[in-house]
Amino acid sequence: MKYLLKYGHRNFDFKEGRDVIQMNVADVILSTLDAQELHFQTEVYRKMLDTYREQRAELGEGVEVPAHLFINHPDPAVCNAAVDILTSDDNYVPSKLWEQKEVHVESVEEILAQGVPKAVILYKSNAIKKLIDEQMQRLASGQLTEEEELEATTLINTLNCRKPISRTRCSGRFSDTFDVDNAGRWYPPDPNRVPFADADDACPEISVRMKTLLLIGCGSFAGGVLRYGVSRLLQGSQWLSLPLGTFCVNILGCLLLGVCYGLLEHYRVLSEEIRLLFIVGFCGSFTTFSTFIHENLLLVRQSDLAGLAFYVSLSVASGLLAVHAGHWLVKMG
Repeated sequence: MKYLLKYGHRNFDFKEGRDVIQMNVADVILSTLDAQELHFQTEVYRKMLDTYREQRAELGEGVEVPAHLFINHPDPAVCNAAVDILTSDDNYVPSKLWEQKEVHVESVEEILAQGVPKAVILYKSNAIKKLIDEQMQRLASGQLTEEEELEATTLINTLNCRKPISRTRCSGRFSDTFDVDNAGRWYPPDPNRVPFADADDACPEISVRMKTLLLIGCGSFAGGVLRYGVSRLLQGSQWLSLPLGTFCVNILGCLLLGVCYGLLEHYRVLSEEIRLLFIVGFCGSFTTFSTFIHENLLLVRQSDLAGLAFYVSLSVASGLLAVHAGHWLVKMG
């Protein structure tokens, strides 16, 4: 907002090869926000941006939007925010020693070509990070269905692909692609580098879904094989006429799931890839609800209602305790 309010009407020079083109500060910022569908989360800044857009549409491009429209805004919060923004640089003045030595300190106006794109990249990174954190919190809650977990995971992977790493694009009137170095300077793209559009195309939603399905499939394969091994090991083993194989894999799976969600909730040390591979794939395949229900049906057919009630109660209670124990182990560790 500072760049818009104080320098939105100004232009800065961008050198492309031997040509020097002028770019408008407001055009760069607004076109990037529109192209990336970014919106201010704070209501005050949303009002300020809407006011700026309306006044700029009336006054035309390149015309300074009067500051008094924000300082005298009907909303007191907008007034206070505008004063803070417009006076933010007043406390930074060169020292007398520097003036005596004639040390030149570049002003904000002189470094717009570096400051504007750097601010745009920083805002986009923070906006995407906030969206990713929101989805991570949804996953850590453990209250999502498998379909909702897959949707959240796909969204996180898509957002990770949209993260600005070292490049940005000014769309709208400026359809060219620009690279930005670590100092925020813009320069023409390397002709030997993959273009920005191609980099976007290299990470489409279909690729994200394929990666997600592959991770889940690998985890499911490992979980299914291990469950088969445990079942064969305990095949025929019974305790109080209850099948130990299914009971053991389900309770052990609940314990592992509790540990995983404990790590995700308390430390967030599990990446999305590990979560998909281990929690959704491995634990989902290692445990078996369908076999548990089938064994209950067999107890019904045998008219062993007491055994049925005991098996169901023991499985549910033990599963809850195992999940809680997993969380507790992580918390105590």
